[in-house]
Amino acid sequence: MYRFSALANNDLPIQKLQAALLSFLCAKKDNTQLIVRVEDYDANESGFLEILQTFGITYDRVYFQSQNRKFHHQLAAKLLSDSKAFSCFCTDENLKLKEDRAKKSNQIYHYDGTCQKLSDNEVLNNQSPLRVRLKMPNGPIGFYDGLKGEISFEPEAIDSFVILSPNKTPQKEFATAIDDMLQGVKFLILDDNHELEFAREGFIRQNLGFNEPIKISSLASISFQANEHSSLQWLLNQGYLPQAIANYLILLAANAPERIFTLKEALDWFSFKKLKTSKMVFDLKELNEINKEHIKRLDPIKLAALLDFSGEDFGKIVKLYLFKYHTLNGLKSALQTIFGPKEYEGENKKEFDRLKLFIQEANHFEELSELKSYLLQKSQLEDKSFFELFYFLLTGSHEGPCLEELYPLIKNYLKEIVR
Repeated sequence: MYRFSALANNDLPIQKLQAALLSFLCAKKDNTQLIVRVEDYDANESGFLEILQTFGITYDRVYFQSQNRKFHHQLAAKLLSDSKAFSCFCTDENLKLKEDRAKKSNQIYHYDGTCQKLSDNEVLNNQSPLRVRLKMPNGPIGFYDGLKGEISFEPEAIDSFVILSPNKTPQKEFATAIDDMLQGVKFLILDDNHELEFAREGFIRQNLGFNEPIKISSLASISFQANEHSSLQWLLNQGYLPQAIANYLILLAANAPERIFTLKEALDWFSFKKLKTSKMVFDLKELNEINKEHIKRLDPIKLAALLDFSGEDFGKIVKLYLFKYHTLNGLKSALQTIFGPKEYEGENKKEFDRLKLFIQEANHFEELSELKSYLLQKSQLEDKSFFELFYFLLTGSHEGPCLEELYPLIKNYLKEIVR
């Protein structure tokens, strides 16, 4: 059983989405379940579930972290009663001072064990707010990573970390460790920023006597180039297709036999053995090219609908602009330019207005050559001036696709285009 989890909000970090995609593929290939865990202690939304649906990620069940609150409290109490955890009354201010002092000395801050030395009477008679800490391990804590091999952390790295905050809210590692234990999770795909968290989670379960191993595969973190957007919501708002984003994120993490594919098509070749251990660099230019290829695949009617137009011709028109635009937003702007009002500011403005009038008064011309001949005769313009004005009148731009390809798709809308 695979598990994917994320904060309960309406966005999803790109690295989290990649983990969700790979967890989905692994679960499908292993013919096992995928469960989704919503980290909702600090929020009551679950908007990211809609994002999973948008990307075609299905799961067997979903549960909310807060549903296990009583178990989190009960097991924290058990760790206290077994003397594997202790009550800490250190104030936030005091802890911050110690942390700042360590930084000034160029040392890594570790909890100094002050409250671990308190007697039972000192604990019972202390009226200050408390947090619960797990005692530091006596030796290294390690686990086997399916991609990287053995990984180990020294006791100081694990530290006497907090499992229950003063307001009785379980900390992330503690809640996750308990939830995975209760749900029977067997496999996790994470990025390597979570290796220490996973080691702590394993240490928590070990202290509770739960020794069933959870297999982990930690991918290298995705790095983003300077000034490059790393928000999934930004990519969607710009008009990158979900299938293209999914394609690129899987391609970054796995050795694929082909460059362009859908999530469903990836199931035909994907396996855990194809996952990479190399560094991943997010390149927006590469995503642009992949997005362009997925737009080419779209049915023209569906593509037009995504651009808020209706009809096959509009989908075919924008595909002619893929040499210039790689997102839905760019293609929509091309359509709006063609069908929007056109104001020519050049020295031939009078000729432009006359040409517009001639087209408005003309009969329908099936062939582009016939329309051009008619307008050249009516306008008496030289070829160079005519073609510049004519192209701008039909497209709203001085550059774009070849009119021989564009005209068959716009000929039925000429009166609207030059209105």
